[in-house]
Amino acid sequence: MIFNKATMVAELLSYYFEIWKNPLMHGIKVEDVKRAREENAERCIEVTKWLFINSLSAIEYCMKEAMNLHSNHPLAKWYCKQQQQSKRVYLRGIVTTEANSKRIGIVKDTDYEFWKCMVDVRNSVVHNNAVADQNTTCQADGAVISFVKGKMLRGKIDFFVKLTDKAIDLYYSWITHVIR
Repeated sequence: MIFNKATMVAELLSYYFEIWKNPLMHGIKVEDVKRAREENAERCIEVTKWLFINSLSAIEYCMKEAMNLHSNHPLAKWYCKQQQQSKRVYLRGIVTTEANSKRIGIVKDTDYEFWKCMVDVRNSVVHNNAVADQNTTCQADGAVISFVKGKMLRGKIDFFVKLTDKAIDLYYSWITHVIR
């Protein structure tokens, strides 16, 4: 799932890269180059944001499927109990709540903080147009991500790419513990 999304994003990014290499050849006037580059940067951020959101959704889905397939795992038992009680289980519940992956030793402390941060970023982007609804910060691989109430999240053009890359690594670590 992630591979197909990443391929689409790479195709779109290569299109924008071609425009940036020589904007005049693409009909952009000299006086409009700066504005066009800023607009293209926003588009690149948008498509990498899609990749991040879709990747976390794919990871969430695959985690649920893994727990269905490995029902003897302690986390899978928690998951099945939630389903029997007709409770919906989301990524946050699997990784960052009371019966979570950290408590049973699947997720290390540092990775736990990163998972929480990624879920917060995703939820802010999906449910609030990337505008923070509270003041908070989180550490993500040495970088500090700051949420300022009422302000839109801002980052470099590769912000969502880096988060996606880390999410895939963390999922790989998680799944290898579950399917042992």
